Amino acid sequence: MIRPPAEQPTTGRAAKMTPEEYAAWREQQLVGNSWAAASAEITAAAIRDNPAVLDDFRLYAAQFQHYNRHTLANSMRLWAQDPYATRVQGEKWWEQQGRQLREGAVPLWVESLYRGLRREERENAETGTTEEVVVGKYRRLVGTAVYDVSQTVPKEDITCILCRTTGPQDCPPNCPVYLPESGPIPSRTAVLMEAFDQLKMVGGLDVEEILGQVGGDPYRDGDRVTGADVTTISVPKPGGKGSKALRVHVSHDDKGRTRYAVVRVGVFWIGLDALEYDRSTYGGGRRPDYLRVQYGDDPETGKYECDQGYRSRPGAPVVNTITLAGDGTYDPSNTSADGKRGPYVGRPGRYNTVSVPDKTERAVRAIVHQLTQHWLKQPALEELRAAHDRYHAPSRKAGHDRKARKLREQVEQLAAELAEQEEAAAAQAALLKQQQDAEQGEPVEASA
Repeated sequence: MIRPPAEQPTTGRAAKMTPEEYAAWREQQLVGNSWAAASAEITAAAIRDNPAVLDDFRLYAAQFQHYNRHTLANSMRLWAQDPYATRVQGEKWWEQQGRQLREGAVPLWVESLYRGLRREERENAETGTTEEVVVGKYRRLVGTAVYDVSQTVPKEDITCILCRTTGPQDCPPNCPVYLPESGPIPSRTAVLMEAFDQLKMVGGLDVEEILGQVGGDPYRDGDRVTGADVTTISVPKPGGKGSKALRVHVSHDDKGRTRYAVVRVGVFWIGLDALEYDRSTYGGGRRPDYLRVQYGDDPETGKYECDQGYRSRPGAPVVNTITLAGDGTYDPSNTSADGKRGPYVGRPGRYNTVSVPDKTERAVRAIVHQLTQHWLKQPALEELRAAHDRYHAPSRKAGHDRKARKLREQVEQLAAELAEQEEAAAAQAALLKQQQDAEQGEPVEASA
């Protein structure tokens, strides 16, 4: 564990602090190092002394996969400091997500790997002066402050992409931001082996004895905790120089659509195109696999507005400083990762949406392409299709009823016309028979 030096360094971030700021930071870092070093042992001892908490801790640890990638120790540290934490990250990470620390935010301490350069003062043979030179590299564990989402609020004048709360107000308790992320549940053996390592200086623990006390495992390999559905997409940077990762919160509605809240960009809705159910009215055939992307959320009233076509919706994506509007129907197989092919991309206009510049269009299409691939691979895709059909069933039934009513009216009219024509044909047939009888010399009955 790296201990900050008593004397303020003359280089690096610490050199920019005032002596008072450095003293306060050093004190906090020393406390944090102590917490990071001791809290894992506290959790390990709790599991050793009360094996009944083992499975509870496994569910807790499954929420912090960004720490479990190499070790369960940081999850043990978090559990000892805040057993109710759900989503934990550093201050800079939260800022990138559009959130800031609330006043008086309480940090949690974990250990992270610090890579540094080893320096020494050596005399320069050419100049005769003493210079600081790099003589090697080193890696050390260091106490790092992180914060649970409960210690954050949306940034001032920034609207939460998940619940539409504008900062610095607190998001409501039902905001999805508070949900833990879904992750695989670690095995009992993995947790106990980590606990053994944390306690090995004081005798460790008996893994087999504890396993014998806890009974059958309620979780199978591959089981996951339920939580927020979050994914990451990678899209090209402007100019084609590399790519950037975008964090996406995924949710669904009762219409069979999927909501993609792309952090630092905005909201995209993707679902089956309802108008493709029957395009015969518009002179085309049915294309049931076409999708529709909507830029932004539905109006809060939930009702269609006459100017909705050219106004930006709530949470509309902002790409290259351009706020998008409208929506677009597209063939999911006709999109490309580079954004050359994809749906229509529009921005607010006077009477309707208008096109955007080529670079913005390609950037948006690249995002839609990634989201489309996710949409097509969802395990619940068939359920979404069924929900889409159920939602549109009333309007589709009403449409079929209208057509059936018109057809019945046509049938009744045609039946009347048919009867009239059959009656006229019968009259003509009678006249024809009279003529035939006259030609054969048979008496002809006078017509009435």
